[in-house]
Amino acid sequence: MEQYYDVNESNLDGYTTPTPSHHPCTRYNSVAGPEPYLEITCLYPFLARFTTSWEMSEAPNELITRMHEAAKEYPNAPGIACAVYVGLCWYLPKFMKGRKFNCYPILPLWNLLLSLFSFLGFIRTLPTLLHIILTSGSDAAVPALVEYVPALAYMPAVAETRVYGVLNGMESLFIGKASQNFGSGSTGLWVMLFIYSKFPELLDTLFLILRSRPVIFLHWYHHITVLLFCLQSYRLESPSGLIFCVMNYGVHAVMYCYFFLTTLSLRPPSFKPYYVTFLQLSQMFLGIATCIYSAVLYQSYTLRSLPHHIHVNNLIAAFVMYASYFVLFAKFAWDYKDRLGIRGWTRQRGAEGGGKGVKLE
Repeated sequence: MEQYYDVNESNLDGYTTPTPSHHPCTRYNSVAGPEPYLEITCLYPFLARFTTSWEMSEAPNELITRMHEAAKEYPNAPGIACAVYVGLCWYLPKFMKGRKFNCYPILPLWNLLLSLFSFLGFIRTLPTLLHIILTSGSDAAVPALVEYVPALAYMPAVAETRVYGVLNGMESLFIGKASQNFGSGSTGLWVMLFIYSKFPELLDTLFLILRSRPVIFLHWYHHITVLLFCLQSYRLESPSGLIFCVMNYGVHAVMYCYFFLTTLSLRPPSFKPYYVTFLQLSQMFLGIATCIYSAVLYQSYTLRSLPHHIHVNNLIAAFVMYASYFVLFAKFAWDYKDRLGIRGWTRQRGAEGGGKGVKLE
């Protein structure tokens, strides 16, 4: 695809993020600047078939800007919500002791709505993620990577062209300006909805308590840290936020679909519980990899005095969050390997491989 980017060293935002200054698909968030951005449904018209006319218009930008300003104006709101949440997690189970509330059919409907919402968010945000990776970027990311991975300097010419092209696009995604990359338009709308969906997702815990189910540490820790991190990232306009958003949307679409089918006893036998757990572990692994790559670019750009939009405190928070998730989800998989069906799966794989399969027990 031909690019119409205005990139020069005097324009710091343009240097770190390709500015769509002359592209026919350029739109402007007039409420926030105006801030130029490329509308993904204009770049790829087939996407318009699955997108409402309101989403493709500039109307969502007013709502996006208002919600973004609210996140910056009320930075303590997530902390207050988490404090109330922890209090309910502590006192409500005591109140519900000896009681059990029938959540049917509210619970299946809740899981279905979250699954559909996550699926829509995934298909709305993934195209922008792929577009940025495949079409954007400068040549600054390659030397940054070669500095830490010398083997990249010895790649064959064909592989070098392909790998460097992807790395250049990833550079824009990891250090570019979020408001231009994915902060406005139809993509920006679904990024904003993703951020604020972390508030109603706290109701997951309420359904556990009402059914007298235990609330494990992983559950409430995950909800609290995700809410705090998402709102912080939104306030700071974290460049890599789109990666986390797409991953979470995709995993939640599958996870809540699994919960929906399970609550109605409609889950196919082939839809094993450990599929969801492995998917979650993969998400955490990619989250850690994203943080490491961002750290490499942050150090390289800082040493070269090149502009970027990485916030080191947000990057540290992301790494700690994803690393702790990986450990906790791995421990969960180990502790509940029988219930998740992992033990039986590993035995079967071992038998099929002549007894040489890896067992988790």
